[in-house]
Amino acid sequence: MIAQIIFWLSLAVLAHTYLTYLVSLMALGKIHRDRGRAGELPTFSPAEEPSVTVIIAAHNEEAVIADRVRNCLDLDYPASRLEIIVVSDHSTDGTDEIVQAFHEPNVRLLRSTGRGKSIAQNEAVSQAAGEIVVFTDADTVFSPDFLTRLVKPFANPKVGCVAGRLIWSNPGETAITGGGSLYWRIEHLLWRLESRHGILAWVTGACMAFRRSLFMPMEPQYGDDVVVPLDVIRQGHEVRFEPEAVAYEDRISQPGAELRARIRMTIRSLSGTLSRSQLLNPLRYPGVAWSIVSHKLLRWFAPSFMLLAFFANLFLLDQTAYRLLFALQVAFYAAAVVGHLTERSRVKVRLASTIYAFCVMNLGIFLGVANVLLGRRISAYRSEG
Repeated sequence: MIAQIIFWLSLAVLAHTYLTYLVSLMALGKIHRDRGRAGELPTFSPAEEPSVTVIIAAHNEEAVIADRVRNCLDLDYPASRLEIIVVSDHSTDGTDEIVQAFHEPNVRLLRSTGRGKSIAQNEAVSQAAGEIVVFTDADTVFSPDFLTRLVKPFANPKVGCVAGRLIWSNPGETAITGGGSLYWRIEHLLWRLESRHGILAWVTGACMAFRRSLFMPMEPQYGDDVVVPLDVIRQGHEVRFEPEAVAYEDRISQPGAELRARIRMTIRSLSGTLSRSQLLNPLRYPGVAWSIVSHKLLRWFAPSFMLLAFFANLFLLDQTAYRLLFALQVAFYAAAVVGHLTERSRVKVRLASTIYAFCVMNLGIFLGVANVLLGRRISAYRSEG
């Protein structure tokens, strides 16, 4: 009986995490028809467009920083309302000198103290002049109309933070890049629906914006894409997703790099979310609490439920139905092994490769959660493996 309870509870959690939460958001959208949240926002006139500060966090980025600054200068946004701050987090290469070589009046270099990305961003925000602050990375590329699109939702005074849409390019087209692209397509669908219902609680740090007046200095061990939107919600404002504000980055392509990046992101994201645990109160934040639990917390613990379902199933093999379910699980993990082997031999088996990428991602999440439970925190600038 205990094994049955564990098995079916684990499957129920996994089903909600990967299917029924999405279905419930879609159903609510049809019932409420968005309640005017999407597509009916007020807009800025050209004379009303807010001043914007783009903050590029950089650590030893001499290979890309010049192109990054030029990309920001070439945006279709009035130069008189645009400030670009490159906050160099104790760079020891030529990053600082390259930025200083720009003689544009709206480009500034700020040298940080080398205590991590979040501290560097805190220092940059404290010196920002823009009403709207945009966080981005040195290897991100904005589309020409990115800023115009990104600031549009701020015409609604309820909106305090806006997420842009990050599109990953996949040089090499490995299983990891393909799996990552699928992950982000599903993620962006969830963001659209959550934004529509006013319960979106996260952004991507490569292309996010917020009102400077709502910014609360970040602790060094937490990520900007987690705590900034949560702090905005705590102050009574909403987070929106603007899919027409498009940015681009290269996708991690190697399994080892993906694994290490996923561990790091999980440590910073899970610990950051738990630090704002008051948002999990369903009486005060019913929609947001439901969103955080369903979209994030259960996903972080999904690998543990996958293991529980597998091992609970071992105690139920005396029944035909459970033998079939166990065989399906074995086949799933066997497909991941096939995906790994074919990836090494450069042979593409799409389904096996997708399952392999899914398992690598969940292994990284599992190890990240284990590190959080052991009390580990990360404050270093960034790492993609």
